[in-house]
Amino acid sequence: MRTTLARIAALTCVIFAVALGVMAGLTGTASAAPAPTCVGLIVDSGQSKPATACITYHAGLTGKQVLEKAGHKLAFAGNGLLCQIDGYPKACTSDAKHYWSYYLRDPGTSAWKYATKGPDTQQARAGETDGWVYVNGADRKPPATSYQSISARSAPKPAAAKATDSGGGSHTGLIVAVVVIVVIVAAGAGQLAVRRRRRTS
Repeated sequence: MRTTLARIAALTCVIFAVALGVMAGLTGTASAAPAPTCVGLIVDSGQSKPATACITYHAGLTGKQVLEKAGHKLAFAGNGLLCQIDGYPKACTSDAKHYWSYYLRDPGTSAWKYATKGPDTQQARAGETDGWVYVNGADRKPPATSYQSISARSAPKPAAAKATDSGGGSHTGLIVAVVVIVVIVAAGAGQLAVRRRRRTS
């Protein structure tokens, strides 16, 4: 009888250990940070609150397309330079102290660096941030708004909440299944023990 009970206890421990391992694996997978899938954007004219967006990345995406996909209206001077964003400034002209300045921020960093290519040839990367600021007499850099905060604002929150609920439900279902298996195994082992006891008595 004691041997049978010991076997039941050992089997129960094994089942629970396996279930805990599976749940730990699922939790680890769910909590892992997803790879970035968009390109951050900050546009700061200096006249109002900077506009931000996170544009879905695809191969071949350019800085110009990032601006256009975010809904910004662009105008170019005769020399090909971007001179207006959303109609600012009023005159589509630029000089050494009045122009739209183009910056890039590498994925996972907080430092801005000046773009060495124009927006029509600059290839965007997933996880980076494009920054546009209007220089009106004195050079300046884009705001320090993080990529994480920009992408969070653009994330589909209802879908994310649904995914979270689904994950929680699957964990609950796994726990219930484990409990049911343990009960079935324990009941079967208990009946076997009773039969053996009757045979020996």
